[in-house]
Amino acid sequence: LGGKLLGRRFLEEPGPFLLEYACPAELRGGVHLLQIDSSGTFQPRYNGDRRHLSCLVDSIDFVGDGE
Repeated sequence: LGGKLLGRRFLEEPGPFLLEYACPAELRGGVHLLQIDSSGTFQPRYNGDRRHLSCLVDSIDFVGDGE
């Protein structure tokens, strides 16, 4: 987020997952780039969708770090 690595997680199983990382105080209130990298892909194959996707994002929420 904004050029800072907030965390890293390797998923061993396919399926739904939740990642939670605190947003550093210096990045709050601004406009920043959020980058999500993935090494694997899948094809949903429903409704004729044949795109290769890395994940389906339900939501992205930002929270403070408790300061």
